[in-house]
Amino acid sequence: MSLYTDLIKAGAQIESHESDLFFKADEKFIPILNASKFADCWDVFFNDIDGQRWIEVPFAYDPWWENRAKS
Repeated sequence: MSLYTDLIKAGAQIESHESDLFFKADEKFIPILNASKFADCWDVFFNDIDGQRWIEVPFAYDPWWENRAKS
């Protein structure tokens, strides 16, 4: 499994920009992030739309990579 699929399975709200994965910051998702290969590669930001804290993980949005592999 990947970080993306683990977060989907756990019910995280997911967004993306190209290959970057964004998910709403929630304490229940931090252990999933920390167990992934992206544990040391993420940042927190405040979403301009909802004003909430979100987490950005560069290069972790699987559907972007899957579509790129098909091209």
